[in-house]
Amino acid sequence: MSQTLKKPAPQGNGIGENIDVEQMRPRLEVEWSEIKEDLKNIFGYTDEMLAKYDDISKEDQMAGYGMMQMCRQFENACNQAYMQGSIRGFMHLDK
Repeated sequence: MSQTLKKPAPQGNGIGENIDVEQMRPRLEVEWSEIKEDLKNIFGYTDEMLAKYDDISKEDQMAGYGMMQMCRQFENACNQAYMQGSIRGFMHLDK
């Protein structure tokens, strides 16, 4: 689910209807071959080092997804604690 930002209605339109909805951050679409080339050229990775990432098992994908979900739940818990005043100061969470 992507977050969206509603554009304000043009001036003179007092009803506040939704005119356009844009995605806040467009989906990053970069081919694996381009990423591999960057890793080789910029960071010095070898073909042997990158070969293990060509085929990622379903189990590894699910483990990564589970970790992302846990991180998201932690962010939500931190945000809730901050909003309740349990955490002082400033907290930046990318929502």
